Amino acid sequence: MAILKTAQVSKMDGSMTSIKFMLDKKDGNHVNLSWAINDLNGEATGDDYFDCLLEIRESFEKTNMKILCNGARYDVYPSRMSRQMGKGIKAYVMIKGKQAMEDSLVDIFESADLVKIGTVQQQRDYYNAWLDSLG
Repeated sequence: MAILKTAQVSKMDGSMTSIKFMLDKKDGNHVNLSWAINDLNGEATGDDYFDCLLEIRESFEKTNMKILCNGARYDVYPSRMSRQMGKGIKAYVMIKGKQAMEDSLVDIFESADLVKIGTVQQQRDYYNAWLDSLG
């Protein structure tokens, strides 16, 4: 059974538009994330939805478009267990120097403010810095 999620996208000219995501399990180990913006659409297949979202975000970055969802925040990243058990739909808001706690779990497709959105590389860099900060 597919699940529909929606978010906003900030376009290069500063305007906003809606994006629809369709989450679906492809087979026992993979998932499929389809997206649609007006008459544009695409999809990504991966081990989890976070991986798929990363792939879509990387392609959007080439046209300076940003998806305004928690999964695109520079300070959000899923744990290995969240990725394996929940297919990466939930992720942690990370604060440097502090262990991630259950109350900091967010849905990666819920909306987020533009000021919190980073590139895929900024998100990876923050995650690695967070890991280093834990000692």
